[in-house]
This record gives sequence, C-alpha cells and structure tokens, in this order.
Amino acid sequence: MANGNKRWALAVAAALACCSFASAKDYDFRDILEVDAVVLDTEDYTLKVENVLLWNRGPRFLPTFRLTMTRNEVERRMLAQPGFVWVFRDGIYAELTYGLSSNDDSELGQEGFAEITRETDETVMSARFKAGYLHEPDIFYMIPDVAYKRMLNDIYGLQAKYFLGYNTDDFLSHSLELNNEFTVSKVFKLSALAIGTWEQYSWGDEWLWGAGLKAHAAITKRLGLKYLAQYNTLALDRWAIENAITLDVKF
Repeated sequence: MANGNKRWALAVAAALACCSFASAKDYDFRDILEVDAVVLDTEDYTLKVENVLLWNRGPRFLPTFRLTMTRNEVERRMLAQPGFVWVFRDGIYAELTYGLSSNDDSELGQEGFAEITRETDETVMSARFKAGYLHEPDIFYMIPDVAYKRMLNDIYGLQAKYFLGYNTDDFLSHSLELNNEFTVSKVFKLSALAIGTWEQYSWGDEWLWGAGLKAHAAITKRLGLKYLAQYNTLALDRWAIENAITLDVKF
C-alpha cells in the first residue's frame, strides 16, 4: 500500500462527519450518499463513493446496508457491508457493521466496525473500533477512534477526536482532530478543522498537519447537505487536497 494511500485512509476517516442513527418517527428510510475525492501533488488520486441506507423499522433495531467504492491509480475496490443500529434508550445507541470487498482482480478483503454513541443536549461522546484485512497483500489494519463534542453555548461547539492508525505493513500513526463548529443560523453550520498527525514508517517518522472547512445545510427536515474542503500534508514532503460532498435524505 502506497504511503499516500495509507495517509488518505486515515484522512478520510478523520474527515467523515458523524451521522446520528438514533431512531426517529417521521421517516421510514434514510439514505446518506458521500462522494470524497483526494488529489495528491503527484497527480495521483483517490475517489471514494459510499452509500448508507438505514431502515427505520422500529424504535430499537434499525438495519443498515453500506456499499462503498474506492478507486485510485492502482485499483478499484467494492465493499458491501450489512449491519444494524441498536438503540439502548434515548441518546445511547450502537452500530455494528461487517462485510466483504473485492477488486477488479477478484482479490478479497474484509472490513467492519463497532461503534457506541452517547448524546445529550450539550454533548456527544463516541468510541469506535474499525478493522480490516486484505487477503492478497496479507495486510491487517485497524483505525480505532474516540470523540467528544460539547456545545459551549448556542452558537459555538468544540469537538476533539483521536485516531490510532495501524497496519502490518510497518505503519503506525496517531491523529488528533479539533473541530470548531459555529451555528450561523437554524439551517446552516460552519466548522473549522485542524488536524495534527504523527506517522511512523519503517524508514522513519513524520509530523504532519491538515486544515479544512466544513459546511452543513439543513435544507429541509428531510434533506441535508454537507461539503468539506481540506488540505493535508503527507509523508516525504507531499501534500493533498480533499473535497467531499454528502447528501442526507429521509423518506
């Protein structure tokens, strides 16, 4: 796995917005489509398209299905992941997802995660363990993370999120993301992101950083839109620009 792709995997994980799957009574299905493009200074690229479908069939048990396509200059891979959300009680819920992937050469992979979230009017706390295995290169990887968000007033909220990245191809990283969220109006939020990362390779260590802006518009009660623009430094004096757009529809 190329260094840029390793860094991209962690950057995407850090950039992805936390979407609450707590049960609601005003819709039967929820569909979240995200398109994420990362372009490196070497003109290499990574494109990720992920669609998550949630079936709101009851107050406690909510089945989900994720379909993800990733593509770069090396391969294209498809990942299908059935799963579910279990709502323990209002404000506390867990999600479990697992599935198989394959590339154009029919090389298999496995990936899944377990996440638990606690929400109140002022805070959001979450912990997730994500791991996977690529059969053909024989690489195991994991990206556990923990996050804490607190609304300090009606306008400003601060979130801190820590990621540990590891794979058996001699790679280890620690990342801390700070998200400053500003409520501009009842339907629009703007966030400023700052990321610091320490990466360890077989050939040495790297201290890296990233910064970005994220906008979230609640167009209607059933339609939401998010956009992320982010700059990341990479190992070996490289850099990348990421753009992501997310469409959230309830029906």
